[in-house]
Amino acid sequence: MKRYLVWWESIAFPDMGLPEYVDAESPEEAEAKAEARMPKNFLEVYYVKSVKEVQKYE
Repeated sequence: MKRYLVWWESIAFPDMGLPEYVDAESPEEAEAKAEARMPKNFLEVYYVKSVKEVQKYE
C-alpha cells in the first residue's frame, strides 16, 4: 500500500488548506477514503485540491 498526501482546500477561506495522509493503492482510492472519513458539514466547505504520492515512513 502507498501513502498519499490529500490536500483539502477551503471554498470559503482561500489559502487555508489542510493536509491529510491516506494509505491507499491509487490516488483515486486515497481521495475516496479521505472524503468518506469527513463529516458532511466539512465537505460543504472543503474540497480535495490535489492528491500526490509521498514516501511512506515505517
